[in-house]
Amino acid sequence: SASAQALMEIGPSAENAVPALLQNLDDPDRQVRDATVLALEAIGLLGEPAFDALCGVLKDESRWVRIYAAQQLRLQGPRTRVVLPLLIEAMDDEDRTVRYHIASAIGANGPNAREALPVLLRHLEDPDKYVRAHTATALINVGNPEETVLVIPTLLNELKDPEARFRNHGLALLGFIGPGAASAVPAIIRALDDPEYDVHISAIIALGEIGPPAVEAVNRLVRILDGDNARLQELAEESLDKIVPEAKQGDGLPGIGLGDLRLK
Repeated sequence: SASAQALMEIGPSAENAVPALLQNLDDPDRQVRDATVLALEAIGLLGEPAFDALCGVLKDESRWVRIYAAQQLRLQGPRTRVVLPLLIEAMDDEDRTVRYHIASAIGANGPNAREALPVLLRHLEDPDKYVRAHTATALINVGNPEETVLVIPTLLNELKDPEARFRNHGLALLGFIGPGAASAVPAIIRALDDPEYDVHISAIIALGEIGPPAVEAVNRLVRILDGDNARLQELAEESLDKIVPEAKQGDGLPGIGLGDLRLK
C-alpha cells in the first residue's frame, strides 16, 4: 500500500506506526502484506508487541511474509521457546530462507529446544547448503555432546565447499565441538593448505580447540612456526600449547619438547 511504502522510506523514525502495520499482516490482499513487511523491515527490530503477530503469519501464502516472520523470530532469542511447535513445523517450509532462519530461531533456545532434535537431524541432509549450515549450528546449541558429533559429516562436507565462508563455518564448528571432533583432524590438516588466508587461520584454531586428539597435526603446525607470518606463528604456537600441554610445561613428549617445536 502507499502508506506502507511511505513508512518504509521513513525507516526507524516510523516506529510508532508498528501497531497499525502489524494489523495489516491480516489484510486479505497479499500485496498489502508484502508491502507491510517491507515497511516493518525498514523500521527495524520489533519488540514484544510484534511477537504474536509474527507467529501468526508463519504459514502465510506469501514467501516474503514468512521470510520476514522467520527473520524476526530468530532475533527474539530464547523467547521463542513458547512457540517451539510452530518453529518445528516451519522447518519444513518450502522456502529455504524461511528454513534457515527458523533453524537459527530454534538454536537460540539451546537445550530447552530438545524436542526439535529430530527435525534438526533430518535437515542436516537438507538439499540447501545454507539450511544445512544453520541447522548444524542449531543442533550444536541444542544437543548434548553425544548428539553434537552427529553434525561432523555435514561439517566435513562444508570443508569441501567452493565458498570460503562455508569452509570457515565448518572449521569453526569443528573447533567448537572440541575433542569430540577428533575424527575430523585429517580433513582440518588438509585445510591448512587452503588458499584463503581466513580459512587457514580457522584450521589452525580448530586444531587447537580439539586439543590432544589433534596430535597428528603437530608437525604441520611446527612448519608454520618456521614461516614468516607472525599472525600464523602466534596462532600455531597457541594451538600447539593446547595439543601438547606437556611440552609447554617443559615435561615433553617422546620426540617433542618445547624447544623442538620451532624448526631451526
